[in-house]
Amino acid sequence: MRLQQIILGLVVIFSISCRSQKLKKARVEVGPSVTATTTISQDSANAPEKEIVNTTNASDEPKVFFEVAETTFETAKLKTQIDIRSSQLNQAFPANINIKKDSVIWISVVFGLEAARATINQDSVFLLDRLNRKYYKLSFADLSRQLNFDLNFGLLQSLILGNMPVRPDNTDIYKKEASFNTIAQKRNEVSIDNKFDSSNNQLFEIEANDQKSNSQMSIKYKEFVSVSEKILPQIISVIVKGGGEQPKNTTITFQHSKFDFSDKELKFPFSIPKSYSEGKIKF
Repeated sequence: MRLQQIILGLVVIFSISCRSQKLKKARVEVGPSVTATTTISQDSANAPEKEIVNTTNASDEPKVFFEVAETTFETAKLKTQIDIRSSQLNQAFPANINIKKDSVIWISVVFGLEAARATINQDSVFLLDRLNRKYYKLSFADLSRQLNFDLNFGLLQSLILGNMPVRPDNTDIYKKEASFNTIAQKRNEVSIDNKFDSSNNQLFEIEANDQKSNSQMSIKYKEFVSVSEKILPQIISVIVKGGGEQPKNTTITFQHSKFDFSDKELKFPFSIPKSYSEGKIKF
């Protein structure tokens, strides 16, 4: 098992968030339930960001709105167990994660002593292999090519928050199904189906299909808890099915054991020692 493969696995998906101090957690039931079936298409591109008013036929049906639950935050800190399964890797390891919204995600992998560290910004990923005294760098474009699926900072930040990775717009199709609510999105060659709990509109499942690369991503959120009046998933299961002649399938599971949300300024220490040499990695 190569340590660089463990480190690169961290880059695929991670983060979570909120504000406040250490908090008690209460279980919340999220998932399919029973409700009436109604089809909704967006009525106005100028609707509020979190409150989108829709109607199928304005003369026959009253207007309804579909307010999506979303976690807001500025900084976040958590402890988690990450399990990665692929054709090249079968490994679980603990990690500490610090996040500054829309800016940086910092990860430290510790086995007694720190074995690896990563920092991710809007366009690049930098990794330190402390055991072998090497550093690695790659762009999201490089990572997307290796996994044959379009990845970016915003997508990664949203995934473990339980937020929608792609912001709604006036082309999205809203529905109230028999047991859950949905938003169907189309962005270039990528189709995205988002499923929400019918009682609180909390996102619990995402299916994304990239027609150009013939690749897929499936995200399932499980074991939700209420933290500082916000609903967060404790377990996140991500499956990436790559397209192409030699598909690369990867499964990543996050299991969070501790949430620490505060207004205190977080640190994101990262520097490359002069004695470290640059390495090359392929996932």
